[in-house]
Formats: sequence, C-alpha cells, structure tokens
Amino acid sequence: MKPNFNLPFTIYRLPLVTCFLFFFFHASSAYSQGVVINGKVLAKVGPVTVLVKKDNKLIATATVDDASKFQIKIEDLKTTASNIRVDLFITGIGMDTSYAKSIVLIKNSTVNCDLEFPNPHNKNVLGDVTCPKCGKTNMTIPIVYQPFVGIRNNQMGAGTDVESKFSPEWYCKRCNIKF
Repeated sequence: MKPNFNLPFTIYRLPLVTCFLFFFFHASSAYSQGVVINGKVLAKVGPVTVLVKKDNKLIATATVDDASKFQIKIEDLKTTASNIRVDLFITGIGMDTSYAKSIVLIKNSTVNCDLEFPNPHNKNVLGDVTCPKCGKTNMTIPIVYQPFVGIRNNQMGAGTDVESKFSPEWYCKRCNIKF
C-alpha cells in the first residue's frame, strides 16, 4: 500500500509536529520561571498595594490583606538569568508610591520578606540621608509638599501640598525613587 501524503494530517506528519511542539515548549520554559514573594507590611496603613518593578517597569502587584500580609506570584520572568534583582514599592489611596526595598528573585523559588513602612531613613556620619537602594548621599534631596512638580532649589516638588504621615520625605535623583 502506497502512503497518501495528500491527507491534511497523516500519521507521517505527526512525529514532526510532536517534535516541534516539544522543543518549542521545552525551549521557552528556560525563559519562563515562576517565583512567589510572601511578606508582611510592618505598619498599619490601611489598604495598600505592593508593586514589583524590574528596570523601573511594573511586573506584578498584590493588595495587602487585613493582617498586613501579601503574596505575589510572578509566573513568567522571561529571563535566562538564574536570579534577578527587583524593587518593591508600596502605594495606596491618598499616598504617593514609596520605595520599600530591593530583593533578589531566584527561579522557581519562594522569597519571604517583610517591608518596613514608612521606610526608615539611614544617615551617614555627617548626618546626610542615604538612599536605601544605592546607599549614596550625594543625590538624595528632600521632598517638599508644595504645588510645583520636579526639582527646584535642590528640592523635589511633590505637586501637592497635601502630606500624610506615610508620605515619602526623600528623593534619590540617581535611582529615581521616593522614600
């Protein structure tokens, strides 16, 4: 019996399609590895959201529950690196987005981290506030709660004169974060 190659999907083509699908999904799994971040916000601030950013791009979010706990599942990191550094931020109704901390994510793992909020301000021996991300002082400036936006007279304008006890007080020009 002579094989009929004119059929739309024959047993002769099945191994080729199967091999293609196996290699496609197997190769793409090297680029997509899941991570879970469990944690708690160490302050009673009401309903807040934890943001995860990589290279200043939002990759995941989670709302903090009534017990101040959160869980963030990142299904697809799209990287071939075994670990990546991400930044965690906290935001909520009536509060500006504030930097919390940087952590390293390892593929197929669970990371536990608690976030102090508001972020404590460390100072060097001269009394200058250090950025919690880069550890430098020379690019850290105070945030003033006035209607102007941007940097003026070595101060960062918040664009509003409304300030709460959870408003960030400092801005790092190098890292582009408020804390």
